[in-house]
Amino acid sequence: MKGWQLSFEGKSLDDAQKCEVEISHVEDGEIIAKVDGFEVVAPIVFHSPHHVFCSCKSKYSCKHEAALIYYIEKHSELLNCQSEEDLISSIDENQLHDFLKDEMKQNPKLKKAFLDKFGQEDVIDKEYYIEKLDQVFRSGEDRSFVDFGIYNIDMMEYALSEFMDNELPKILEMREHSFASSLVEKIAEVLGDDLAVNHDSWYDLAEDFMEYVYILEDSIYLTSDERKSLESATSEIVSYL
Repeated sequence: MKGWQLSFEGKSLDDAQKCEVEISHVEDGEIIAKVDGFEVVAPIVFHSPHHVFCSCKSKYSCKHEAALIYYIEKHSELLNCQSEEDLISSIDENQLHDFLKDEMKQNPKLKKAFLDKFGQEDVIDKEYYIEKLDQVFRSGEDRSFVDFGIYNIDMMEYALSEFMDNELPKILEMREHSFASSLVEKIAEVLGDDLAVNHDSWYDLAEDFMEYVYILEDSIYLTSDERKSLESATSEIVSYL
């Protein structure tokens, strides 16, 4: 593509670099673009644009044609003249799978966009999980709860541990991070009431609990207000551990 500038006047080349180029179509041996609103077609011959044509009224030294050639120089991958569909269909399925997996690890926004577009819409029964957690809490009610409103952590240890290990992951898998955060805040309230009691069951539960706190704090699905609410609800436990 060297020397093509000789076909254009200096002013056209200068103006071309200020033009806005938007690629419309890339396939069948040509690149079609919108340049400042005008359609520009660049036939590709031996990996180089030839006889570029613009829909504007300029008969010679068209800045729009020069702008597209500049753009193609900077984006040489366009010279393959393959559409996105052709590119994807030419790649082995396993290679495409591995590429997407690696890209999503490095780009959370891409992963979120992918999930929003293709993620399976699971309908979550929130009342089921709320009632199940309430049952866990009720399993820790004894005389001290009646007298002081404080749960017996030892009595509910197994049930609460099962809920965190089995139910919270299901909720997170359905990308219901806001709902999961609200349940974690409820658990924080119960664990926070028992801070003064120094026993192994509390520490074991608190360690499991904090794993989900950290997962939610890093979640891209929580709003800033939800993240602040979670931080406030769990701050005492964090400082105590």
